[in-house]
Amino acid sequence: MKHVSILSSLATSLSFSRAAPAISNPGASAAPISSQCINIEYRQNWIVAECLTGEDATTRIKSAVYLHNKIENSDGSLKWNAGGGYARTCADCQITGADAALSCSCGTSWNTGKPPNIIGTIKLDEHISVYNGHLLSNFPSTPAIPPISSKYAVPDDLSYSFGGLATCPEAGNESYDFCKMTTNSCHTSTNTSDTLDSRFFFTGPLTCYVPTIYFPAHFQFEALKLVSQGAWEVLGYRDETCSGEAIERVGPEDVGVCKKFGDQRVRALTIRPAFNGDPQ
Repeated sequence: MKHVSILSSLATSLSFSRAAPAISNPGASAAPISSQCINIEYRQNWIVAECLTGEDATTRIKSAVYLHNKIENSDGSLKWNAGGGYARTCADCQITGADAALSCSCGTSWNTGKPPNIIGTIKLDEHISVYNGHLLSNFPSTPAIPPISSKYAVPDDLSYSFGGLATCPEAGNESYDFCKMTTNSCHTSTNTSDTLDSRFFFTGPLTCYVPTIYFPAHFQFEALKLVSQGAWEVLGYRDETCSGEAIERVGPEDVGVCKKFGDQRVRALTIRPAFNGDPQ
């Protein structure tokens, strides 16, 4: 079996904008997971597989789609929902069958007369397909198909975390800045598992995320440190609606680096995979 080789640095130069790091390709058609992919696995709420590019009968790309933000547990039944959240009340998940079905043991409501846990199943082929070898979801919106493959491999560990230096001057308490007390260290480290400075932990992409912890105070970052085994890209915005262009970027080359920003604080973040992963 052939795999797509590492291309030039152009292949992975990611646009410094809110848009997904891909260019739509209207000529690419959607093909089912079941007929195009091998080595399909369920990992940290992602589907990961090696899928045919269409170039020939053997060339494949290993890519991934995050499921937790697309599927919900509706009283023991798995359903497509833009809010997602199934992994909070479902366990023992696996992907099986010719139709690439996600199957989990999911909790039910106490007053429905159902057993406390039942098996919920959903066919991933309904909203996840293969486009030129890339696994991509058309839920909740039309996918942007990468024109070329990323040079970064899908990591074994898909999680990431971040922390840094932040304040929340708009919280209304001048004598106690909760954000500054919480994010008060930012040290550069070559250890990709060093989460000493991390305060936020995730396993999937985020779109216009406003950092908060416990209290309604919104963090405003003046420096940020990304920690991950895999390649992720962080785009920082000056306002909480992520309007306009990103004002700061933390890329795969910055993992472990305490990256100090300019005069403008970052109030919201979009975080997306730089490896072959669906940014939705």
